Amino acid sequence: MSLPDGAIVMCGGKAERFGGRDKGCIFFHGKPLAERVAEALRRSGLSVLFAFSIRTACSAAYASMVDGVSLLETPGEGYVADLRYVAKWASSHVGWRRALVVGCDMPLFTKEVTRKLLEMMKDVEGPVVNVVVSGKELSSLGFDVKESEPVTSVSLIDLLELSLSPPDVELRWESLIYSPAQEVWDCDDQKSLEVFESLWKAQGEKGMTS
Repeated sequence: MSLPDGAIVMCGGKAERFGGRDKGCIFFHGKPLAERVAEALRRSGLSVLFAFSIRTACSAAYASMVDGVSLLETPGEGYVADLRYVAKWASSHVGWRRALVVGCDMPLFTKEVTRKLLEMMKDVEGPVVNVVVSGKELSSLGFDVKESEPVTSVSLIDLLELSLSPPDVELRWESLIYSPAQEVWDCDDQKSLEVFESLWKAQGEKGMTS
């Protein structure tokens, strides 16, 4: 699969385990998560489309503070339905064929992580490439994870194929294992936020600011 035409940040719902908060608006060392993710993608050289719903307008406002980020409001009908909506819009309105799709709530996501992902993905075939991590690795860091290889919120997707496929048909996908797992893991609840805080302190801010 060739490299993406741009990046799509999915930020459509509020997390029940966070008390219904807009997760992209949670601050992590001076910046809201939505801005952190959008900035990392832009600094890696990608065009960014930030997909939000009426429930996550706060995240969209922060993401829009990053130069070069475009906003797209989705119907807010759930991740899969909203992703199909964004795929159809991006392929027809801006001519994107492939996009790196990420969540808006990854505290340790950086431009270096983005570039590493793109390098790993460039030779992987298939309409969808899902990034997975080691559940054992995440558990050893303190995250509450049950699956052996949980799928992250990072994917490389053929937007045209997704937009043209029937809603009840799942596209063929390949998996790509990434490590360190915490770099592409999202912040689901207060406990995971505390784990990210401890990881930040352990490594030091020097390596986590890009």
